[in-house]
Amino acid sequence: MLSIEQKVGIELSHLRNSPDFIHLPDYARFLLAHHLNDFAAALLRISRETNVPLLKYFEALSEAEIVALSIQGTQRLLEKFSQNKIYDFIESSVNTWLTNQLPQIQSNEIVVEDISKVSFSRRKAFREFLPHYTSDISVYIQVMNEVDRFTVMLEEICYKTLFDLKQEKINEHHYFIDKINNTIPGITYVFDIKELKEIYSNHKREELLGYTEDDIKAMGNTILHLLIHPDDLPQILNHFQSFSAVADGEIKMIEYRIRAKNGMYQWQRGYETIFKRGNDGLPSQVIGIAIDISKEKEVSNQLERSEHQLREAQEIAGLGSFEWDFIGENSVFSPQLMKLFELDKATSLPLFLNYVHPSDQKKVKTALENAIQGDGLYESEYRYRKSGPEKVIWSRGLVQFENNKPIKMKGTIMDVTQRHDMVKRLERSEELHKQAQALTHLGNWSWYIPDNKITWSDEMYRIYGLEPQSEEITFERFLSLIHPDDRQNRQDEIQKALQTHIADDYIIRIVCEDGTTKVLQGRGEVLLDENQNPYKLVGTCQDITRQHLLNEQLKENEETFRQLIFNAPDAIIVIDEDSKILLWNPKAEAIFGWTSEEIIGQSLTQTVMPPKFREGHLKGIQRLHKTGESRVLNQTIEITAQKKNGEEFYIALSIARSFRAGEPVFISFIRDISKEKNAEFELEAQRKQLAQKNSELERSNQELLAFNYIASHDLQEPVRKIALFSGRVLENKDENISKDVRDYVKRIAGSAHHMQKLIEALLAFSRATSTEEVVQAVDLNRMLDEVTYLLQEKIEEKKATITVAPLPVIHFVPIQFQQLMENIITNALKYSREDVAPHIQIGSDIVHGEALLHEGANPQNQYHLISIADNGIGFDQQYSRKIFELFQRLHNKNEYSGIGIGLAICQKIVLNHRGFIKAQGKPGEGAKFEIYIPAKVKNDN
Repeated sequence: MLSIEQKVGIELSHLRNSPDFIHLPDYARFLLAHHLNDFAAALLRISRETNVPLLKYFEALSEAEIVALSIQGTQRLLEKFSQNKIYDFIESSVNTWLTNQLPQIQSNEIVVEDISKVSFSRRKAFREFLPHYTSDISVYIQVMNEVDRFTVMLEEICYKTLFDLKQEKINEHHYFIDKINNTIPGITYVFDIKELKEIYSNHKREELLGYTEDDIKAMGNTILHLLIHPDDLPQILNHFQSFSAVADGEIKMIEYRIRAKNGMYQWQRGYETIFKRGNDGLPSQVIGIAIDISKEKEVSNQLERSEHQLREAQEIAGLGSFEWDFIGENSVFSPQLMKLFELDKATSLPLFLNYVHPSDQKKVKTALENAIQGDGLYESEYRYRKSGPEKVIWSRGLVQFENNKPIKMKGTIMDVTQRHDMVKRLERSEELHKQAQALTHLGNWSWYIPDNKITWSDEMYRIYGLEPQSEEITFERFLSLIHPDDRQNRQDEIQKALQTHIADDYIIRIVCEDGTTKVLQGRGEVLLDENQNPYKLVGTCQDITRQHLLNEQLKENEETFRQLIFNAPDAIIVIDEDSKILLWNPKAEAIFGWTSEEIIGQSLTQTVMPPKFREGHLKGIQRLHKTGESRVLNQTIEITAQKKNGEEFYIALSIARSFRAGEPVFISFIRDISKEKNAEFELEAQRKQLAQKNSELERSNQELLAFNYIASHDLQEPVRKIALFSGRVLENKDENISKDVRDYVKRIAGSAHHMQKLIEALLAFSRATSTEEVVQAVDLNRMLDEVTYLLQEKIEEKKATITVAPLPVIHFVPIQFQQLMENIITNALKYSREDVAPHIQIGSDIVHGEALLHEGANPQNQYHLISIADNGIGFDQQYSRKIFELFQRLHNKNEYSGIGIGLAICQKIVLNHRGFIKAQGKPGEGAKFEIYIPAKVKNDN
């Protein structure tokens, strides 16, 4: 293929065969000698008036510098013209352009409008100064004809050169895109979401999944049912339906399982966007990139992404010229123009416009009107169709005026259909490529080694936390962004690639400007020159921070799970559907006696399961396979198991169903409950013994009731008779009754009285155990008033004082609480010190059960504390419990009256109300009784 320079050389050789210029050299010498500065100024002015695009590259220069450049260029032009070296001027101008030696501008910055407007400005300047040179109209016309001939020659070669440059850029870009696509590790595809069939996928489909293009075509619209995991198919279909509400450019993501040709399922994450819409405006095709995320799903990591194949643009088509006569019928069209317009003869403007696309007709008319009514410059691009395929035509012309009236227009046309289509496809390709990069956070890069120039795509800048194209990236700048711990290793990898010509995949960490650390995965390729020396590195780079963190977290979770399994306090056994043991943790070794090496791979049924359960286990497995029903899953059962030594023991067993490596398994959680079961059996024996004791107690209670009846009826009657008759004997004044007899009878009467008191006390104690009375809310303040009223005589006799703090309302049997308070206050009055007036203090408080656990209190309850303190004779603290025993006395009955049952009754009453009573004493200082009653007591006989 010829280079651009070779093509230009051929075109110039053809031009040199053209006739020489006759009049233009002399005109140039005239301008050079008399009007150089004015001609240069006019040329600059006209260029500004026509808004030549390349002038914007000179805006940084001062006006004087611009004028100097204009004069310099004009002088070079006129000198070549004056020496009749016009072809040399054309050649040097084009070569200066191709070798990038133009002042202030780059060769690739020249556009079509620059060529047309510069030619127009130069032609207009020549015409403007022509009256200064000659008044001979024939010379005038001949000079302008030569100017036009020069203009056409220069424009023709410039246009072809421009189009060759554009084509070269397109080819280079296509090559670059192709190289980039070859480095993308994924599947790119276009999928018809209406027909449910694949339109296109790149070669990665066969590489990663094993399916050839023919395989995919053969599947047709059954591809989803054949390849997508059944559990994921509804999700896929809903995903495609959701595109009806998605805007163009919006990206949707989906994860699914797809079956490879080898039968194995892979996990993929798809990033998709609308690629094409139907006539109804609804999405019909999506373009997507599928990335293998199997590592995240405990399989393998395989990326599939999309590539869009670009077709090579065709050669730019030919150029036609015209001279359009506005007045007569002397229009002249070149054969190429007639071919492009599919004409047999010259045509009029109305007839020509009939073949212009209706949407472009106004644009063409406006351009013509502006040229005719304005500066004469015409340029337009429009769609044209006569009988063949529609073409895109670019045309440019210059209107000639005579007496300020337009007479004709000379110009050129070009079929730019191929260029137009290539530009559109290129724009679409670049858009798709940018979308693909944005979809997967995938950027591309290249490093031109000789110039140390690094080129990044916009997405590469974003990956590194920079604004796209915000700065020029050098190799040193690139290294500065790499994490310090990875920097040297990456340098070594690059040096190795340059030496071996093989660029390995790499993973590095980078540190963004904001301090964020990212993990990147890249792939590269070394490009070699004709001497097999590396001159360029190209590649892609993807932000895999999220995947990296997920993998790290997955490893941590797996390690945590492993630690939980192997340090669990319970035995954990995993079996498959055939009861083969797959996992056996240390606790299982300790409980059963088998090591994991001995037991893994063995049958659960033939090892830890006692023979009596094996048949039932096998039936349960069969039932589970057939019906899905299980009687033991997800619940805890108690059953016996078998140790290695054959010993059976009790276990608590919980079984859950799960999956391991995609296969169903059963996880058993086992706890040795032998001790608990033994304790349970022992407790059951104790319960039976307690039931027997309760039965015996019930019989004892019945006997006690019988005793109460006897005491209240049968025992009291003889005692009353003894007391009655003894009294009558003592009242008898008969002197025949001796003194000794009287003394004996008196003793009998006293014993009978004491016996009467004992019987009454026993009855009182017995009644204190009864809970037949109803528990009520008792206002202790009012109750205490009644007690003090009943004891008023004793209080006054002892000259006692009672101090009472506000007391609460408690739930109690009223008559029993009255007896309780009366007994304790009576004791305080009875056991007072001589010559010391009794002082009794009564108070209350609330105490939480947790503070009374040592007394057997309920920690969830609150208790009313009723305290009664006196300043009496007190007692030794060692007797603090003995005083509550039945018939226990600390003093001789001759010193203090009583039979020792009052405090026993008090304790019995408090216990009936689920409380407890404590006593504190100190001899010679007094005693204190503390009564604890639950804040609320239920009357549940």
